[in-house]
Amino acid sequence: MSEKKKGKAVRNGPVPFELRLRAVKLYLEEGYTRQMVSEELGIGQSTLTTWAQRYRKLGEAGLEPRPPVAGKPKVEAAVKAKAVELKRREPQLHPPQTKGGL
Repeated sequence: MSEKKKGKAVRNGPVPFELRLRAVKLYLEEGYTRQMVSEELGIGQSTLTTWAQRYRKLGEAGLEPRPPVAGKPKVEAAVKAKAVELKRREPQLHPPQTKGGL
């Protein structure tokens, strides 16, 4: 679940709510340092700081996983097809040059 990177444990993927809550309570209520909690649980110090701020402001609800940020808007199929056709006809053109052809 974690890997070593420059001597520090690094977590991959989303962190379960229970671990977030444990980390914040160790830091804010038990008096452990950010460094100690971060190293022991394999999370970044800046991540722990962010969780602590959200916990202070929103309580446990601030540690719930947040919905993913929306990615780039998808290109409409018709626009994409036209771009592919133009690139097929004129392969030497680059995106800024194809702009007027769409």
